[in-house]
Amino acid sequence: MERLKRHRLSVASADTTGTSRRAGRVRLSVALTVLSALMLPAGAQAAWQSPVDLSAPGQSAINQQVAVDPNGVATAVWVRFDGSDFIVQARRIAADGTLGAVQDLSAPGQNGIGPQVAVDPNGVATAVWRRFDGANFRIHARRIAADGTLGATQDLSAPGQSAGAPQVTVDPAGVATAVWSRSDGSNSIVQARRIAADGTLGAVQDLSAPGQGAFVAEVAVDPNGVATAVWQRIDGFNFIVQARRIAADGTLGAIQDLSAAGEDALGPQVAADPNGVATVVWRRFDGSNFIIQARRIAADGTLGATQDLSAPGQGAGLPQVAVDPNGVATAVWHRSDGSNLIVQARRITADGTLGAIQDLSAAGQTAGNPQVAVDPNGVATAVWTRFDGSNFIIQARRIAADGTLGATQDLSAPGQDAFGPQVAVDPNGGAVAVWERCDQEEDCIVRGTRFIPPPVPPPPPAPAPAPAVTSAPPAIVEQSAPKGTARISRRSGCVPGSFRMRVRGKRIAKVTFYLNGKRIRKLRKPNRGKSYAATIRRNRLRVGPNKVKARVNFTVGSARKRKTLRRTVLRCPRKVKPKFTG
Repeated sequence: MERLKRHRLSVASADTTGTSRRAGRVRLSVALTVLSALMLPAGAQAAWQSPVDLSAPGQSAINQQVAVDPNGVATAVWVRFDGSDFIVQARRIAADGTLGAVQDLSAPGQNGIGPQVAVDPNGVATAVWRRFDGANFRIHARRIAADGTLGATQDLSAPGQSAGAPQVTVDPAGVATAVWSRSDGSNSIVQARRIAADGTLGAVQDLSAPGQGAFVAEVAVDPNGVATAVWQRIDGFNFIVQARRIAADGTLGAIQDLSAAGEDALGPQVAADPNGVATVVWRRFDGSNFIIQARRIAADGTLGATQDLSAPGQGAGLPQVAVDPNGVATAVWHRSDGSNLIVQARRITADGTLGAIQDLSAAGQTAGNPQVAVDPNGVATAVWTRFDGSNFIIQARRIAADGTLGATQDLSAPGQDAFGPQVAVDPNGGAVAVWERCDQEEDCIVRGTRFIPPPVPPPPPAPAPAPAVTSAPPAIVEQSAPKGTARISRRSGCVPGSFRMRVRGKRIAKVTFYLNGKRIRKLRKPNRGKSYAATIRRNRLRVGPNKVKARVNFTVGSARKRKTLRRTVLRCPRKVKPKFTG
C-alpha cells in the first residue's frame, strides 16, 4: 500500500510547485492516464447509494473509468492483474442497479493498461487501451453493444513504435474519435483515428507537427461530429498547449497555440458544448507557481482571450472541465492553501464571464485529483480524494446551476485508502462515481456508487372548501380565490425521435405550446385522459438544445392567471444496430 500511496502523493504534491517541473511532467503524464468511474440501484430520495464492488477480489484492479448513456446505463472499465499480466475488463450497471457480468476486453498474455470509455446515445460503448505486442505498446479498441455483445478487438495505432495515453469520445451518430501519442522514431507525436458507427476504421491522422515531442492528448466532440483535440508540445524551450479541429468528414483544421510561450503549460483538458464551442483548461507556470488557465475556441475556430481561473500566490494543478447544454463551463482543480491542497471550482458562462472561485473540499487535510461532470440541467458533480487523518477517502459535492453548493459527502468507507475517483452523469440528473479501494497488502478493487436525483415534487393540493355559513343573518366571508395548478410530464434530456409533451392540472383554460420560440399548438380543451398534449416531430428538432415551452392560462376567478413550463431536450440519433469489421 505504501508504494501506491507514494505514487499518488508524488503526483499531487509535485503538481503545485515550480521547482521540479521536469520531473513533474513525467509524473503528470502517468497520472493523467490512470484515473477512474460507475453506477447502482435507485432509491426514492436524493442521495448517494451504498458502494458496491465491480471488480472481483483476489487480484488488484486499478485505472477505472466510467461513462453513462441517455437511459442511465453505466459502462465501467478498469485493468486487473490475472496472475501474470494486467488485462482490461468492463462491466455494465443497469439504470436499476443490476450488475452485468465482468467481461475481458483485452487478450491475455501481455499487459493491457490505461483504458478509456465513451458511450453513444444508443448505448453502444467504445473502449480504448494500450497493450504490449511483444515489442511495443499499441492502441486497441473494442465496442460493447447495448445488449452487452462484444465486438472484435481493433488495432488503431501502427506497429513498429510504441503508442500510449489513448483517449476517446463519441458523437451523437455513434462515430468514435480516438487520440493518442506515438513515437515517430525521434519524437512523440499526437495521432487520431475515427471508428464509424458500423465499426469501419478511418485513416490514422497525425495531429501534432513533427520535430518536437507532443504528449497528453485529450479530445471532445460536439453534436455535429466536429472533434477538438488538445495536447502539450515542446516548442524548443517549454511546453505549450496546442489544439486542432477534426471536421465530421475528417478534414483537419490548422494547429493553434492556446497557451503563451515563455513558460511551461501542461495537462490540457477540453469539453465541447452543443453550439460547437470548445473550452480548454490547463496549468501554466507564472514564474513562481502554476496557475489554472482557460481559453475558448469558437465553432468557427476563433480563439477567445486566455483567462486565469485560479488565484496567484500558490500552486494549482490537475484541472478538469465539463460544459452544460447552455455553454456554461465548470472547471475544477486542486490548489495549495499554504498548508494543504484543497479542491476548488469556478464557472465560466457562455459569454465568458467568470464566476467566483469556490472551495469544494474542507481545509485541514490534503484533497486533490478532482473530476467533474455536468448534467443537462447545469448541475455539476465533482469528486476527489481527501486524507481523513488516517487514510485517503473519496468525497463528492454538487454545484447547482445557480452556483449553490451542496453538502460534501463521503463516498468511500473509512479504514482503507481509496484513490482515482471518476464521475459521469445521466440526462435525468443522476450521477455515477467509481474509484479503487486498497487494503494493506496493496490489493485494490474497483468500487462504485450512484447518486439518485430528488424526485419531482407533486403538485400542490387543492384548497380546502370554505366552511358553510349557517348563522343568520349571514356574515360576509372573504375567501381567497382557488389557485390553478399545472405540471408538465416530460423532463429535460435526450429524445430519440418524435415525442409528446403533456400538461395536466386544475382550472386550466388554455395551453399554448412553443418550440424554440415558435408556436406549434394551442389547446382550449384537453385531449383524452384530461391532459393537454402536443406532438413534437423529430424533423422539427434542431441539433443541440431545443427549448420547449408550455404557456398555461387559468380560468377566470383563479388566484393564478398564468404559468409557463419549460423544458430543454436534445435530439438523439435513431438506434442503429452496429456492425463491426476488422
